[in-house]
Amino acid sequence: MKVLLHIGDAKCGSSSIQASLFSSADLLLEQGLLYHAPRPTNGHFCYITLLNGKTRGDNTVQEKIAHENIAETRALIQQHNPEYLLISGENLFNIAPEDLTPLLSKITGEDNEIHVITLLRHPVDLYLSGVQQALRASHDFIPPENYVRATPATFKRWAAFPSCASITTRLFDRKRLRGGSVVSEFTTILRGFLGDDLPELPDANENTSLSIEQIILMQSFRRDFLDAHNGRFMPPSNKLVRFFEELNAAVGLVGTKPKLSAEAVACVGGQNARFIRALDNRFADLRMMEALEVPQEPWDKTGKNWTPGVASILQPHDPGIVSQLKALIPEYNPSLITDPSGAVETLVSLGPKAPPSYLRYLNQCDLGHTSKALRALLPRS
Repeated sequence: MKVLLHIGDAKCGSSSIQASLFSSADLLLEQGLLYHAPRPTNGHFCYITLLNGKTRGDNTVQEKIAHENIAETRALIQQHNPEYLLISGENLFNIAPEDLTPLLSKITGEDNEIHVITLLRHPVDLYLSGVQQALRASHDFIPPENYVRATPATFKRWAAFPSCASITTRLFDRKRLRGGSVVSEFTTILRGFLGDDLPELPDANENTSLSIEQIILMQSFRRDFLDAHNGRFMPPSNKLVRFFEELNAAVGLVGTKPKLSAEAVACVGGQNARFIRALDNRFADLRMMEALEVPQEPWDKTGKNWTPGVASILQPHDPGIVSQLKALIPEYNPSLITDPSGAVETLVSLGPKAPPSYLRYLNQCDLGHTSKALRALLPRS
C-alpha cells in the first residue's frame, strides 16, 4: 500500500493541516486517500505510545485510543481499499524508519511504499515557538545555547530506507506558502499524489501566539501554582491560555508581539547554521538560509547568563501590561472572587469585546458567581 507519512516538523502548522484533513475525510476517501484520526487535531499523535514514546497526558489513555484507531483504520481499508493511507503526527519526526514501519505494516496488513512529507521551520522561529509551547506545560525552557535542531539526520535515515519512495519538504514561511496558508500548501502536495482534480481543502488555523507579556505570565503561573506538575499540561494553565487566546482574538494582541532578542537570535542561528546549510544542500528548493537574516550580535556561550525567566531571551516588554493582566487572574488576586470590581477598569480599558472572554474564563474556573457579579458591574454595551 502507498502510505503518505506526514511527520511534521513541530510548530509547522500540523494542527491546522490535521483539522482540515479531519473535516475533509469523506472527500479525500472519494479521491482514493484514507485519513482516519481519533479527533480533529493532533492527528495520530497517540501512536507514539506504541513506539515507547510518551505524551504529556495520560499515556494509558492515549495507548488505548491508538489501538482503537488502528482497528478502525484496518476496517476502513478492508471496506474501501484506498490507494493511499495518510498518517500524520509531528511527534513521529524523530522516530527511526525501522521502528515506525512495522507499525505501518500492522495498520495496512502489508509492506508499504512510503512517501515522507515534512514542513520545516527556520530554527530561530522554531525555537521561539517551542518556548511558547513548552511554557504551557512547564516553567522551564531550553536556553538558546542548548537548542540544536539536527534535522538533516531524519532525512538521511529515510533517504537510505528501502521502502521510502520519496521525501517532500516545504519551508514553513508564510511568504513562501501558497496563499500564505499551510493548508493550501498541503493541498498542493496532495495533488502531486492524487492529481490536480483534488479540490482545495478548507483552511484552518488552530494555533495562535501569545504576547510577550502573556508568555511571561504563563511561566510565572506554572512556577507559582503548578510546580508539582511541571512538564504536564494541567487544567488551570490550559484555561488561562485559552483565555489569553480568546482575548487576543477578540481585541487584538494584548501586549508585545513575541520576538527574540538580537543576542538570542544570533545564538540560536549560530548553533544551527551547519544544519541549515545541510538541509539547503539536500533540498535545493528549500532555501532556508535566506529565509531569515541572523544578526551578527556578539554572544559568549561561557559568559552569557540566560536567566530562568523567559524575559531574558525576549525583546523588551511592558511591565504595566503584565501587572494589568495578572490582576485578572484569581490565583494572584483572590479578592476578585468575592469582589470583582477591581477587574472592571482593566476590562473597560481593553474595549467592549474583552469582557465576554474573561467571563467565560471565570465560568471555566468554576467561578460562575463571580462572573455573574462582574457582569452586573460592567457597563452595558
